[in-house]
Amino acid sequence: MQLLRGGWPSDNVRARNIETARALDAEGFVFRGSTRDDASAVTALVRAHLPGAGAFEYAASDGAVVAEAPDGTVAGVAVVRASLSPEQRVLVQVRALVTAPAHRGRGTASLALAVIPQVMGPDLSPQVVFGNAASEHATFFQRNGFDVLQPGEKLTIGVPRDTLLAGATPGPYDTWFVRAR
Repeated sequence: MQLLRGGWPSDNVRARNIETARALDAEGFVFRGSTRDDASAVTALVRAHLPGAGAFEYAASDGAVVAEAPDGTVAGVAVVRASLSPEQRVLVQVRALVTAPAHRGRGTASLALAVIPQVMGPDLSPQVVFGNAASEHATFFQRNGFDVLQPGEKLTIGVPRDTLLAGATPGPYDTWFVRAR
């Protein structure tokens, strides 16, 4: 795989996330796993603020990290879908990562990505987290510990073809981001 950007080391990412978590916690933000009651708010946020996602649906097979603002509204989400590779590794595809405009620039999306393993729980702790994005956002994903592939590069991580899009082109965006442990 040809990289556009290599992810920051985990120690650097962890230190940055701890600082962000403290600041958002002090403001009253809560990061939690989604419930069925969140489906309409998550769908609305993604459709309204993620370019090209006008037909997005929060599916029953999806999960999400929900960033709840102090007033109880959904400030941001990381919508994910988990599957098992043929080698029985837990793979998590980030289907959507969105922060409401009023809450951008504070680390909400970064922290949502960071807590995916905690929200999924110890039985589903992912070995690989991946998704697709516009290459103009490569630095964001790099700072969050993800390797970002060159635009048009295929992602091959050995996932079931009928479950995830790995090995294919990155859909509406031009690059993949991936973090494996």
